[in-house]
Amino acid sequence: MASVSDDRTTKPATGRNIGLRRRQNGGSAPVSPRLQDIATELAQLRAILAASQAQSALAQHRAEVLSATNARLRRKLQSLSKQVERVRQTACHDELTGLPDRALLVDRIQQAMGQALRVRKRVALVLLNLEGFNGLNEKFGRGTADRLLYHVARVLTSSVRGSDTVCRYGGAEFVLILPGMNTVNDAETVVQRIRAHLAGSFLLNVVPTQMTVDVGLAHYPGDGRDCVELLNHADIALHRERAGSVPVPAGHRATGAVTWLEAGSVEPPQSVSRDGSVN
Repeated sequence: MASVSDDRTTKPATGRNIGLRRRQNGGSAPVSPRLQDIATELAQLRAILAASQAQSALAQHRAEVLSATNARLRRKLQSLSKQVERVRQTACHDELTGLPDRALLVDRIQQAMGQALRVRKRVALVLLNLEGFNGLNEKFGRGTADRLLYHVARVLTSSVRGSDTVCRYGGAEFVLILPGMNTVNDAETVVQRIRAHLAGSFLLNVVPTQMTVDVGLAHYPGDGRDCVELLNHADIALHRERAGSVPVPAGHRATGAVTWLEAGSVEPPQSVSRDGSVN
């Protein structure tokens, strides 16, 4: 009997068929080289990502540390700046009244003279002395006398403009720098206002007390070309007034500075600005 050919002739096995048979038989399918490359690359990327995240966390920690350090440095710098300002304030300002002292007075006068040259105006220099102050100091004590100086400083700064400067020259003497004066009469008006503010009898420790206020006035550039000449001219004018050789308008040569009920009734000003103004 002739053999019948089998249409199901065995075909050559392909990779797909082999993999299918192996999966059907419970075996594992082979992994292609391309998939292996992708898996390797994926693992590498994951490792790189992990390292990057670690570096990012480290950088963030360092940034936080730097930020905290910067904050501490800023606070330290602010503290040092305040200390420097306090030292500067103490070095150039009168400890009792807080007003600029002699050292700062010269600088303020020079600034005012330089400004006067630029704007073609005058500078008035007012030297004021509380005559009889030493006697009050001896009679009522230093504490009461110091409170009187506090109050006089407040009265003077409230009698002038914000651009003016009030300095304590020493003892019971004060100097006022008045820039931007157009005429001599402008400064005279300021002086009269100061006399009026410092006028009137007053009680010191419930004792009627009198004190004379003497004023010497000098102008730049007419009475001097530098600080020394201006101060000398103002001092001469003050002594002439004290001697009575210069007439003083009626009612303006005042005896007494403030109305004072008792020692300590006038408290020291809370603060005195660098230009001499009392807040």
